[in-house]
Amino acid sequence: MVTLPAHTAFPASVRAICQPNLSVKQRERFDAQISPPHRLSVFAAGTSFVFAKRIRKGTAVTMLGRPESVEPIMPLQEALDIMVPPDEALHWRIRSLCAIGQGRLVEEVPPDGLRCKTLVVTCVPAEKRKGKHAKTAAVMVVLLVERRLSIPKLKQVLANSGLKPEGLASPEEAERVVGCSMGIVPPVCIEPKPPMVLDSQLFQAGAGTLVLGAAHPELHLLMSSRELLLETEGNVADISMDTADGVEAEPSHFPLRAAEGNVVHVVALVAAVRRLSRQLLFADLLPAGMTRDAERSIWLSPDGSGKLVRLQLLLGRSLAERVGGEGLAQVIRRLRPQQLIYVAGRLQLEEPGEQCGRKAPSAPHEVKKIREAQLNNGIVDMVAEQIRILEEVHVPSQESAGSARKVGVKKAEVKGAEADQPTLPLSLPGSAVHLVVDDTSLRLLEGVLRERLSGSADVDLESNGEAITPLLSVLGLDAEWQPNTSQGIALFQMAFRRSVFLLDMVVLQDAPALRPRVAEVIREALEAEQLYKVGFGLEVDLQRLAAVMPEITTAQKLIDLRDVTRAAFPEERRPAPNLSGLVKEVFGLPLDKTCQVSDWQLRPLMQEQLDYAAQDAHICVRLFDSLCYNHATLATQALQPLLSDMARTWKKPDRNLEWSGKAPDCCRSWAGGTCT
Repeated sequence: MVTLPAHTAFPASVRAICQPNLSVKQRERFDAQISPPHRLSVFAAGTSFVFAKRIRKGTAVTMLGRPESVEPIMPLQEALDIMVPPDEALHWRIRSLCAIGQGRLVEEVPPDGLRCKTLVVTCVPAEKRKGKHAKTAAVMVVLLVERRLSIPKLKQVLANSGLKPEGLASPEEAERVVGCSMGIVPPVCIEPKPPMVLDSQLFQAGAGTLVLGAAHPELHLLMSSRELLLETEGNVADISMDTADGVEAEPSHFPLRAAEGNVVHVVALVAAVRRLSRQLLFADLLPAGMTRDAERSIWLSPDGSGKLVRLQLLLGRSLAERVGGEGLAQVIRRLRPQQLIYVAGRLQLEEPGEQCGRKAPSAPHEVKKIREAQLNNGIVDMVAEQIRILEEVHVPSQESAGSARKVGVKKAEVKGAEADQPTLPLSLPGSAVHLVVDDTSLRLLEGVLRERLSGSADVDLESNGEAITPLLSVLGLDAEWQPNTSQGIALFQMAFRRSVFLLDMVVLQDAPALRPRVAEVIREALEAEQLYKVGFGLEVDLQRLAAVMPEITTAQKLIDLRDVTRAAFPEERRPAPNLSGLVKEVFGLPLDKTCQVSDWQLRPLMQEQLDYAAQDAHICVRLFDSLCYNHATLATQALQPLLSDMARTWKKPDRNLEWSGKAPDCCRSWAGGTCT
């Protein structure tokens, strides 16, 4: 065995590495892709060469003899430990990635390229244990070079993973983690792969070409946003802010064409919709993170003129060709303002050879003239070929922006300093919260439920064989009762995405004309197969409900948010112990629980109690959507089979069975006193 010292100086006859399983022709082609100073294999006497599978620190390299005689250079094949600089090892892996078509290495940045930077952030456990030193971890983030990293935003994103960002890592620490000098750090091919967060600004611009570091001072790595997401398996979130406070944000860069083919991918907010028919809809789109009241002309014109234009989405024949006429009609019915959507489509701009159906290239001046005419009205049309509704986006009402006051209990009785902490406000306006106490409000609930059940069939949208996750129908459930009581129920909450109904059980129980209808609407909702019922520990709520309404005997498609959390964050050992804790992990702020132990039997209920009850039910819907549609672990999977495995059926227990409210150790789940 012969070992070369670290940083051995190679002679001028250094050539490219060849992998041992390649043929001669493959080796020649492989060698042609490598350029100095990254030729690391040793040529002896001009004909003998070295084979190595991977270049990195401590790589064992075997020296072989002359190809024509297979005569060894040394008496036996011997391994040489060659110290390879980390930058070169990382760059070698990037070249391998590009060799299979998942990126491109270039020397000059293309004019339409979006320059990005990759940063390393030092994190510590969010909850430090007493007597133990907090072990640091590294998280990598990718954002546009003109944006700044927002540590508070990143803190909210990482809250559900138990990490707390402290700040940017030092150059030495970052180089140790990445294996590359700062300034040329790539977001891919890093071993071991660190947690990655991608700024949503990278995707608001569509699937444009991103310019990334390549672990090389003279080269750049080009990837589309979609390729970057697939390769890094990172989370997408808003983690950036403007370079200077108080400076108005620049308009989003709207790409003329996507990195691959002609399809543009956009994550955007629906600002307005115009339904012209059952098969045709126009919608105005804004970059994600903006409000629907923002200026619509926020996109840069794709002609490169710098002119501000509006982006208009067209749902029509192109989408119908992929999902069918009925599928298009259902999408049009479900699309509403304030929704966050993912859409893939084509810009309706004149392309060479497109006019009059000709395949021959058009003259450049003809294309320019027609494009100018199309853009004169300040609107760019995008024809949808794929669409996915990611989540509903609501602006919190001013009435619910503050924390609710506690009713019937002094604020000093709240444990610790929780009463003074900021809490998550209700994301629905007050007009969307309905107290069901009479015939009018009950009719409204019956109508909304009927609409959801009749139009909630899931559409299996497909485009080019790739399924698009539909927005599943979901109902959030919760109940309130008098504290320190073992039975009875004061309020039963049913929350849809855009409305919440608070059923006042104290009033309705004493209304003979309304009580049968109340029982029927609850029973219909609980037994509906096409409606997922989500909540946090629903068994106790259903047990109390069944005690006052014997008609309620079964509930199907129950989804416990703790099960969804385990699927979304499989690396976590246990979910949050309560609903407020889970909300804080996902949204960064806890719930205001000051009304939890108030007097729920006293009538009339205070406004603070109504807000509290509406939030407890509606937050279950928001958690379901956020975990299933925005989190990469679940958003890239087929949701229906996954949720079918989670769903439970609750049945009213036998009256003779004593229910302790505690699950036997042998049971996988405990549903209202019944093992399932």
